[in-house]
Amino acid sequence: MISMLLSNNDYNDSDDDNDDDEDDDGDDDDDGGGGGDDDDDDDDDDDDDDDDDDDDDDDGDDEEENYFKWSAPESLRFSDGSLIVVFSKLLVVVVGLVVVVVVVVVVVVVVVLVVLEVVRGSLFFNCVIDQLYLF
Repeated sequence: MISMLLSNNDYNDSDDDNDDDEDDDGDDDDDGGGGGDDDDDDDDDDDDDDDDDDDDDDDGDDEEENYFKWSAPESLRFSDGSLIVVFSKLLVVVVGLVVVVVVVVVVVVVVVLVVLEVVRGSLFFNCVIDQLYLF
């Protein structure tokens, strides 16, 4: 499938040099008439040109890129649109969020304990120190 897309890309590159063939009625083609062939070629050109309009980087992977467009927003995809890249970015985001949540919880617990000890007169710290001296 990729080789077909690559060969299609070569066809599109040669077609880009002859852009005036898009709306002609078969008069400028070099195949010597053959209206049926001209119509088929024009249909193929129109389909390829529509794909080229959708493809920003014009690297020939139009179908593959369109297939992966549903998987993630543009900001989470590299230009190749591969799922492994999307999942690795999502994994980094999820792990980052978990680390942030854990750090926030630890900081909140420490702040609450310090405030409680200041309010209560350091009873907890005195008990801990007394327990350490017993051993």
